Amino acid sequence: MRKFTILLIVSALLVLTKKAEARNLWEGNQGPKFTITSGSLHVNGSKFGQPWKINPFLTAVGGKYVTKHLFHKVYTFDDLGIHVYEYPKREEANEIQVSFIRQNLKFAPKTNFNGVFKIEKTPITRKTSIQKVIKSLPVYNFTKGLKGNFYRGEYKGVYVYLNYSDNSFKFLDFISFGMSGKVK
Repeated sequence: MRKFTILLIVSALLVLTKKAEARNLWEGNQGPKFTITSGSLHVNGSKFGQPWKINPFLTAVGGKYVTKHLFHKVYTFDDLGIHVYEYPKREEANEIQVSFIRQNLKFAPKTNFNGVFKIEKTPITRKTSIQKVIKSLPVYNFTKGLKGNFYRGEYKGVYVYLNYSDNSFKFLDFISFGMSGKVK
């Protein structure tokens, strides 16, 4: 009986340890935390309704950034794996991109995104398949793009592009999201 009790205790400790490790991997992440919920954007705990004013947004993201002036002003957070486009003359974030891979763009971040990204309550990672996204987020009505390996969804004035490595749609390269201007 004693051996059974010890075995039971050890098994319970192993299960609890694995759950704690999984939670720590999620919560202990040092990168930025983005959550899109019902038309609002949450960045590291700060809530942004529409429009997303650029200066408070950049402050909420935290970290150092480099500014490049193209058609849009682009703020690149090299250490965080994201870049932000600003509408010309409006001081609003137009689109945000989180990159899971190194891209060949002059303004691309030097490192990959290592933060947390959620749409509603669904975590999105490099390994989130489009099938899981469609099943978890039907209100976004994700549809395949005509060219390329991406899907686009939209809900309550926020659009999301999920750009995949290939047509298996299993590995995300980057996520782009912004305000569509249409609140449904």
